[in-house]
Amino acid sequence: MNEFVHSNEAVAKSLNENYIIMKVSYGDGNDNEEFLGNYPPIPAYPYFLVLDSDGTFLHQQRTGELEQGRGYNEKVFLAFLDKWKP
Repeated sequence: MNEFVHSNEAVAKSLNENYIIMKVSYGDGNDNEEFLGNYPPIPAYPYFLVLDSDGTFLHQQRTGELEQGRGYNEKVFLAFLDKWKP
């Protein structure tokens, strides 16, 4: 996913203009409970938590729903970003 969001010009533009991206590590003894414990449980990874500018939870999104075949669907990904942008 990291490669897709950086190499797809439209997706990168939407993310950079509308979002602050924070990658949160999970696993291998680092569950980030202090942060992730504030939000609904995450059933799979990678996963998006959409938060308001003050950290208020707005939405959670499985990344599999943004995929098509072995990659991501630009149109679906952009629709997701447009729906949750400020």
